[in-house]
Amino acid sequence: MTLFPIESGSYIEFSNSVNQGQSGYGFRQTDILNIQVKTQIKDGFFRKKEDAILEFSLNYNSERKEMLVNVEDKYISHILEFINFNRKFDYSRYLGTFETHYESNGLIETTTIYPKTPIIAYGENILWSNIQTKGTLNRKAVWLEALTNFRIFEYNYESHSCNYPFLSAIDDIIVTNQKRVSESQSGVTYYGSKVGSIRTGYGNTKTRSSSVTYGDVIFIADGKPFITLYQIRDPHGLTRIAKGAKKQTIQVEKLLKKGVKPNIKNIDSNLACQGCGTVNNQDANFCNQCGTRLN
Repeated sequence: MTLFPIESGSYIEFSNSVNQGQSGYGFRQTDILNIQVKTQIKDGFFRKKEDAILEFSLNYNSERKEMLVNVEDKYISHILEFINFNRKFDYSRYLGTFETHYESNGLIETTTIYPKTPIIAYGENILWSNIQTKGTLNRKAVWLEALTNFRIFEYNYESHSCNYPFLSAIDDIIVTNQKRVSESQSGVTYYGSKVGSIRTGYGNTKTRSSSVTYGDVIFIADGKPFITLYQIRDPHGLTRIAKGAKKQTIQVEKLLKKGVKPNIKNIDSNLACQGCGTVNNQDANFCNQCGTRLN
């Protein structure tokens, strides 16, 4: 059983145990009406033992269906917490859309983006990103900062909240708290011979150091700091990229005001959901609007 998070459509998929590697079946977590933990008695080696079973009550094609799923007992509390949070989540606000335009091969294209999410829309390109993770063995993303050709945003994977302005709304981008940091790289060149498992000779270590600038990049909107990226490597380089992307968005807006008509782009059928017609991220497995599996 695979639990997909909110960012991937909040879907539950069951793998095909007969034909490994093939997709199985699943359902949306929002279609779950109720979950109960039931106990099944099994014969053990020395004595009978209890085994916990999850019973799902589902809304399947407007009919109530029941499904029993046997999972490892130690994961049950985590599974219930994860699913119950996703069931109560307000998708209507989270998946709010915004239509925008961009230039591609001399044509003005139209696209729909989900600005409150980390979902990358058709025609949206990541120009810079920084992701923070936690955990040692099972690492997971907790915080994302990203600059695209449409927006600059911060996303919290634990609260599923997003802070963003569109680049066209940015008044200025400034760099503060700069400092120079010396970074070194070492390499070893080994000279000698090997006889059996014994190596003889000597090594020559070379160290190369360089000075790099770090600083805070502040995006100003409505006359005040809107988003601050702290201690970014080469902050002036990031600033140039952001200002260049903003310039392109402004040029597109000027062309539209002059009466240039946007091109109606034919969307790949694999991106458009067959259930509700929503255009999804190119790497999405399930529709972010209704949870239907994409082709």
